[in-house]
Amino acid sequence: MSFRLGMLPPIQVAQTQAGRLSYVVSGFGASTIVLMNGAGVSLEGWRGLYPRIESMGTVFAWNRAGVKGSDAPRQPQTGVAVIASMRELLRYAGLEPPYVLVGHSLGGLFANLFARLHPREVRTAPDRSHAPRRP
Repeated sequence: MSFRLGMLPPIQVAQTQAGRLSYVVSGFGASTIVLMNGAGVSLEGWRGLYPRIESMGTVFAWNRAGVKGSDAPRQPQTGVAVIASMRELLRYAGLEPPYVLVGHSLGGLFANLFARLHPREVRTAPDRSHAPRRP
């Protein structure tokens, strides 16, 4: 059995306060799914999810400052700086909250920080704690 990675949508670049940042947007739907890379991994690391993930909503993936296709960082890449850059890029791309955050490795820490700093911008899972359990 052969496994073939998916194809990414065309990579775009936007000029932001943090410099030029590369990103992709594809899919369509009420939910905006934000893919957040791990350390040293570019947005191309998500291509195995394509094209199937696009059926779940609008999908946004990006490269932080210093990651392939984006400018070198102009300031220390603290969590707050990374989140500010991502929020600016999301606005530039015309993507409104709430967001479904998907983080890999270091991206998971950034997703957690984003959710704590901007809880009203994050789509939360429905509360299933009182739902009957299936046998």
